[in-house]
Amino acid sequence: MSKIIEIKNMSFNYNSKVVYHDFSLEIESGTFTTIIGENGSGKSTLAKIIYGILNSKSYVKVDNMFINPKNIKQIRKEIGYVPENPSNLFTLNTVHDDMQLLLKSYGYSKNDADNKILEVSKILGIEKLLNIDSRKLSGGEKQLVSIAMALSHDSKIILLDEALSMLDSITREKIFKILKELNKRGTTIINITNNSEEILKGTHLLVLADAEIILYTPIKKAFESIDIFMKHNIKLPFVIELSAKLQYYKIIDKIYLDSQKLVDAIWK
Repeated sequence: MSKIIEIKNMSFNYNSKVVYHDFSLEIESGTFTTIIGENGSGKSTLAKIIYGILNSKSYVKVDNMFINPKNIKQIRKEIGYVPENPSNLFTLNTVHDDMQLLLKSYGYSKNDADNKILEVSKILGIEKLLNIDSRKLSGGEKQLVSIAMALSHDSKIILLDEALSMLDSITREKIFKILKELNKRGTTIINITNNSEEILKGTHLLVLADAEIILYTPIKKAFESIDIFMKHNIKLPFVIELSAKLQYYKIIDKIYLDSQKLVDAIWK
C-alpha cells in the first residue's frame, strides 16, 4: 500500500505551548484508522494540520503533495473533513445552498452539484433538511449535514473529528456502514474520537497521549496488552473488557473483537 498521509519530525506550538515535537506518522491508503486519546492529547490539532487549517511548517504530505499554499486547494479537494464544530461550515441561508457552495468551489457545475447533493442526501436520509435555515439545525443535524458535505465530493480521504458525538446509536451505525463500504472501495478513513466503542469499527488503531503515539497497530493486534489502555485512561470497548475478565477467570482463552463470537465461545 502507498502512504496517503506522511508526517516527518513535525513540531507545532500554540503560541508558546509545545503541542507536537519531532512527531512522525504514516497512514497507508485504503486503511480505516481510529485515533483515540484523552482530551488534550493532540487529536484535533493533528486533524487541522492534515487539513491545512494549522500550519506546522514541517514535512506533512497528503496524497504525495506537501501542504503549502500551492497545493492546499487540491489537498482539501482530496479530503472530506468533518470538524469538531460543524457550525463553522454554515454561512448561507439553507443547507442546500451551503452544500452547493462547497461543490462549486471544487469545480462542479450547478447541475452536477444539485445531482450530487440529492444523491448524498438520500443516502443519509436528510432530504428534509435541504431547504431548512442552517442556523436552525440541531447539533446532531449539523453533524449529519457536515458528513454529507464530506461525502459529496468523492474525496480520497474522509477525516472525521468527533463527528458522530451528537448522533444517536442507530444513526451512528448507519454512518459506520456507509464509511465501511467506502473503505472497501478504497477510500481512506480517519476517525478521531473519544468513544471507545468506535475503536472496533476500523482496521487500525492509533492511541495518542501528550501528542505522542503510544500505540499504532492493526486492530487485530491492538488488545494484546490492555495495560496501555488503562495507563492512559482509555476505556475499553465493552466486548474487549468483558473478554478480558472472562479470560482472567479462564472461561475463554483469548480476547474476542466480536460479541457474537464471544457468546459462541462461552457456550460452546
